[in-house]
Amino acid sequence: MIRNTTLSLLIMALSACSAPVTRQAGIDNSHSETEKTLQRELAFQSQVNRSLKAQRIGLPILRESASHCGSNTAPHLGLLAFTRAHFKGELQEAASKHWQLSDEYKIVEVFANSPASKAGLKPGDVVMRINNQAVTPSNYELRKLIAGPYTTGLPVPVDIMRAGEAQTLTLDMEVICNYPVNVVSSDAVNAYADGKAIYITSGMMRFTETDEELATVIGHELAHNQMDHIGKQSNNRMLGVILGAIVTVATGVDVTNLGGNMGAGAFSQDFEAEADYVGIYATARAGYDIKQAPNFWRRMGAEHPAGIAHGASHPNTANRYLALDKAVQEIAEKQTAGLALAPNLK
Repeated sequence: MIRNTTLSLLIMALSACSAPVTRQAGIDNSHSETEKTLQRELAFQSQVNRSLKAQRIGLPILRESASHCGSNTAPHLGLLAFTRAHFKGELQEAASKHWQLSDEYKIVEVFANSPASKAGLKPGDVVMRINNQAVTPSNYELRKLIAGPYTTGLPVPVDIMRAGEAQTLTLDMEVICNYPVNVVSSDAVNAYADGKAIYITSGMMRFTETDEELATVIGHELAHNQMDHIGKQSNNRMLGVILGAIVTVATGVDVTNLGGNMGAGAFSQDFEAEADYVGIYATARAGYDIKQAPNFWRRMGAEHPAGIAHGASHPNTANRYLALDKAVQEIAEKQTAGLALAPNLK
């Protein structure tokens, strides 16, 4: 009874709230649905454009750093191909319309200077067989289809349909670092790595002004994976938990979680500085002009003034600018001397 009375009083109070006083034109439901569909298509196109840009800029970095990624490499053909089945829900409708997809495995993008590009594959080609294996909706994972040729080093035959005509092209695979570049929907100006992939936010995609700036970001995140910073931080956290447990037993005050957090934070600034240093080498190896790379941190300082003089898990932007500027000079000297572009190790 009290609950019903309270609800009634709330409704009465809300009915006294101010309301708009203008008379606006009504919106037809069918027009609303049409506009929603259009906006979904525009949103999908925007997502696709950001993703393709990140992959296009990241591919040379992953390719030229393959020898620095140890055993974590993978074959790469340099193309994107989809069927309708790759997408679900509203995305399926938008993707199907954008690329005119069906149940056939259709190439939608071929990256420059890739095996697919060199072999003559083009967007719009329908892939029928890879390595003499039929491509079907239940069997369209490229890496599985090219696993055999990858281990033997043999070229990959690809059977396609182009404008109704069957053709067979041969691709020589390339090996790249096995850290795919992904764009995630977030307004935060951020990028991160998890030991398995590289993630760039849509906010960071908008913030970077040039291909070289985005390449600098991708190189930095690749370096986190190359140097196993995620694994090292995990080990440091575990060590902190163990030490915290020992202190907890000795004092009776539970500091286990505190110890874990302190362990995880150990050397975090040093790891970030190392990623800047190793990452700019990766960017340079890919052929990007890195002379203006340090300016990225000046712009980041202007965007986030609190980070100019102080940093918690990351070095401050002033020091990052200066350190990266020295790294750029170091790389320039090695290029002039004809030396390999590899970071200096302790």
